[in-house]
Order: sequence, then structure tokens, then C-alpha cells
Amino acid sequence: MKGIVTALALTAALIVPSAPSALADGKTLVVGTNATFPPMQFVDKDKKITGYEMDLVRAVAKEAGYDITIKNAEFDGLISDVASGNCDLIAACMTITPERQKAVLFSDPVYSLKQACVVPSGSAIASMDDLAGKKVGAQLGTTGSFAVKKLAPKAQLRNYDDVGLAFQDMKNGNIDAVVCDDPVAAYYANHDADYANTLKLAFLTEEGESVGFAFRKGDTELVSKFNEALARVRANGTEQALLKQWKMGK
Repeated sequence: MKGIVTALALTAALIVPSAPSALADGKTLVVGTNATFPPMQFVDKDKKITGYEMDLVRAVAKEAGYDITIKNAEFDGLISDVASGNCDLIAACMTITPERQKAVLFSDPVYSLKQACVVPSGSAIASMDDLAGKKVGAQLGTTGSFAVKKLAPKAQLRNYDDVGLAFQDMKNGNIDAVVCDDPVAAYYANHDADYANTLKLAFLTEEGESVGFAFRKGDTELVSKFNEALARVRANGTEQALLKQWKMGK
């Protein structure tokens, strides 16, 4: 998801001087996220930040011996936040890219995905080529937006601050399709009651992506602890239980 950070945000992260950790007491980590991508991370009806990746980072942190607090922020500012010490790591469905690896350290991949196109149930759109001339929504700064620019250059791309706003605009008839991460696409098409029986998955892109937790440059020990804890969470069945709980289909 969220695969392309704006040049300004990435540059800012690269020039921020090394900062002390945001650890409050040596055992509590501040996790930065952007809670706009259900079922990975979102704000529920009780105003709590929840989702598959939120539960996973809690489980991995606990296995590594840490408590966490979650800080919700704009996606494009998260790398600057971790670089400056405002948070200790990022869990925001952040795609591992060469550009980002210049600014942060990534954990081992925590999830793999593709970009997916969601359309109204009666739409004839079935491929990227079919998006030519169509109004297509995506969240600003994400690999969904980048995929439309790269693979459907003749589409009329509309970027939104929140992918949910794109789906609402499609429901209102203002756009023809939404491109986003496939678990998010499946959530809106198959599990969101507000869109029941009105949407369908049109297609997936061929190229896959890997999502990871992101850490400040230099925090190699913390990254190692998280990678080791992630391996144990996978081995003891916790990861599979969370995938099943959140209907991730893997």
C-alpha cells in the first residue's frame, strides 16, 4: 500500500538529525500509524485504532518484551516522525521500497499484497486498459495511486486523503473505480455493510508488494528483536489466528 512517499517528506526524513528514542520508560514503544485502511488499520465505532496490522504489531511487541502506544498521524509524515524520535516504529501498511530504505530500516516482511481495482457491481471494467478515460480514485501517496499513474496513464486519477472517501465518492457516482491494496479492496467489496452487494473486485495487478514495520536508521538492535519476535509469532500460530480473525484470506 502506501508505497510512494512524497519527495518532500522523504527528503525531510533524510536530513533530520539522529534523535533519541521516544521510549517512555524503556519498555513502551510509540507506534506510528495512519488508521485509514481497513482491515489493516482503522478507527472503529468506539474510536479505537484496530485492525490486522495493529493486532500483529501488538503481538510482536509483546513477544519482544515491549508494551506499545499507538499514535495516529498523516501517512506522509510518518517517516519524519520516526526519524525525529516522535515514534519508535511505523506500522501503517508501509510498502518496502528502495526509496524508503534510504530513510528507515525495515523489519522482515509482515504481509504481501497486490493492488486491486474495485468497481460498482454492474461495471464492465476488467483490466487496467479499461480504466482509460475513466475517473479512478486512490489514496494520495500510495502504491495504488502510483499504479494508476504507471499502468493506466489515460485514466483520470483523483487522489484522496483517505481511501474511504474514494469509496464514498464511487458510491455517489462521481468516480468509476478505486485502486488500493487487495485486503482493503476485499474489505470494502465483501465485508463493509455500507457497500453490501454494490461493489466487486475487478482485477489485481501482477506485481506484488511486501509490507514491513519501519524503524529509525541505527535502531538495528530493535529491528533484530522484532524480527526474532515475528518469527516466534509465526511459529506459535498467532499470525495465522489473526489472519483468520480479520478474514485476510491467506
